[in-house]
Amino acid sequence: MGNCLSASTPPTQSNAPISVEEGVKVFTVAELKKATNDFGNQMEIGESLGYINPKTLSPAKNGVGMAVAVKKIYLANEQAFQDWLVDVEFLRHNSHPSLVKLIGYGYDRDMLFIVSEYFPNGSLGSYIDRDSRPKSLSWETRLKISIGAAQCLAFLHSRKQAGLYRRYLTASKILLDSDFNARVSYFGKPKVSLDELVHATQFANEAPRYQYPPPEYILSGNNLLLHPYIF
Repeated sequence: MGNCLSASTPPTQSNAPISVEEGVKVFTVAELKKATNDFGNQMEIGESLGYINPKTLSPAKNGVGMAVAVKKIYLANEQAFQDWLVDVEFLRHNSHPSLVKLIGYGYDRDMLFIVSEYFPNGSLGSYIDRDSRPKSLSWETRLKISIGAAQCLAFLHSRKQAGLYRRYLTASKILLDSDFNARVSYFGKPKVSLDELVHATQFANEAPRYQYPPPEYILSGNNLLLHPYIF
């Protein structure tokens, strides 16, 4: 059973297929409202905590079943749809132990949704911010997080055929599960493909955007050392 998302026309709820394909479900808005208590379980801006049956992926009562994160994206324009489509298609066709797992997605006339794993320990960024961090991380835990993120980074670099590469890797994009294993969130449209990255020099003027740009970046623009150096 195939789910076909048009790359040029934003979807409407009237033509939304309802199916489960390769473990990824297309949710209706009604299902997402039921799973999240009408989007009342707010975690962050635009993101709600929901509960679903792990076997059927159908909505479950609040606090019962498997916890998931439901991200809402306002369909402001065509670009918002294209960015959402890149996220969904990449996560549907790529899997790695340290990459966020896509549970499903959904759409309405003016809203887009991404349903993914829920991470009870939040993001690495919350532990780096000294003013708001819940607790300090041991060096053993920090090393485990670093290794997990690096493994996912190597995987993303290897996806040359997908033509996808994310230039901006921040601590807020590294999510932590209950055992503090790292999961990289691949949300956001990539700015440049890997082929462009290897040969690019036109991005050298963007170095001030990075707090700690590598010397090679200053000299020649984007390169494969950018991600690990910044991390």
